Amino acid sequence: MTTEVDNEDKPCVAGDSLAILKLLIMTDKEQFIHLDEEGNKYYYSDREMKNLHREDGPALEWSNGDKMCFIDGKRHREDGPAIEYESGAKEWWVDGKRHREDGPAVEWPNGDKSWWVDGKCHREDGPAVVWSNGDKEWWVDDKRHREDGPAIEWADGTKEWWIEDQLHRTDGPAIEYADGSKQWCVNDHLHREDGPAIEGANGTKEWYINGKRLTEDEFNARISPVELTLDEIAEKFGVSVDQLKIKK
Repeated sequence: MTTEVDNEDKPCVAGDSLAILKLLIMTDKEQFIHLDEEGNKYYYSDREMKNLHREDGPALEWSNGDKMCFIDGKRHREDGPAIEYESGAKEWWVDGKRHREDGPAVEWPNGDKSWWVDGKCHREDGPAVVWSNGDKEWWVDDKRHREDGPAIEWADGTKEWWIEDQLHRTDGPAIEYADGSKQWCVNDHLHREDGPAIEGANGTKEWYINGKRLTEDEFNARISPVELTLDEIAEKFGVSVDQLKIKK
């Protein structure tokens, strides 16, 4: 049975332009369908048409060919991509979150791919983002992270080390550029204790400790031994030499 609904009962959906609104009674369930003037079709489970819901197909069918599956107002599909674009791109969603356990949750027709679990960019057995141009990014729990190598490998040869979404490396430069330039970072700060934290391919050098820039002299002063006579030490502390007691 199909029942037409008067205009005054139509909710404000998709730009106030409702062309057709029908109430379909299917077995023991009600399905409310809205077709707007542009040919986009919306499926709802409630008369107020606030809850996008359809169990036997996409709840949104755009006139351009894009399709989206919704269950109880959330993007959701368990047997395939919940979003299929006319371009060929696909996205897997479960309970309103990008999610797929057996492959990338986002696939683009140009070959770009990204892995998502419970709404977070995440992959443990390889890069979570693979770009068609050759760039690769390692993400864990929505953070750039990799413990056994660079978390970002650019197609041009540049490499970046990230831990818990921070540029971080303790056994070498955190960024190695394709042109030979290097940057040392610890906990997302430019930092190096045994040399310049920035070495440019052109020979330029910059010294940083915990993100603070130092001149070369300032840097060398903090690692060079300080030689003071007993008289100089006593004068610094305002005591006599006899009062000094040197401990090793």
